[in-house]
Amino acid sequence: MIRALGAQTDAVIGFFGDRAAEWIERLGSVPVVELDPTGDPLRAAVLLDHSDAVEALAEHLAGAGVRHPMVVDVSQDGRPSRRAELLIRAFAAHGLEASVVRAEGATAQAAADATERIIARPRVADAIVAFNDLCALGVLSACRRAGVDVPGDVRVVGIDGLSIGRLLAPTLTTLAVDLDELARHALDLAVAMIAGEVPPGGPDVHRTVRHQLVLRESA
Repeated sequence: MIRALGAQTDAVIGFFGDRAAEWIERLGSVPVVELDPTGDPLRAAVLLDHSDAVEALAEHLAGAGVRHPMVVDVSQDGRPSRRAELLIRAFAAHGLEASVVRAEGATAQAAADATERIIARPRVADAIVAFNDLCALGVLSACRRAGVDVPGDVRVVGIDGLSIGRLLAPTLTTLAVDLDELARHALDLAVAMIAGEVPPGGPDVHRTVRHQLVLRESA
């Protein structure tokens, strides 16, 4: 299927996860733009940089009196994801020891199940950072069912900045990425590769989009 796709398209833009090498090998000479690669980029790539936003979040939560932050994480191999590792380090720099609870998938239901385990623990979390905004929906749902007030009892934060976060009650604090900027970089790279103006890989065809902390009612 992947080879057939390569024969019918001028370029491929996408998130390939841990199968990037396999996909790119099968696509052959077709220009590829990786979105948020999980390792070192193999071809042209748009990288997502969470570091400044994560640091701003840790500073904000520490200043608000948070002492027991938790991360609802999603990873394929059981180890903390890059997002979780960044959060752990940022919280530690502010004297906070963050715990990680693994969700079984990047879905609202999986995150809700993980949040129920957090709520059942003797040590009560006063902030939960979800792997993404979709997972944050599950966190909010589990808190609501358990009678846990957000943000009174626990502050909840998502990542990615999906527009639905503005419609929730409470509205969702998030580390937002500019999706328009991401799309613009990806399309510019793809068009330039098709035209032969840039190489298929290397630092010259890497672009970076930075997340920003967007404070709303949930935190």
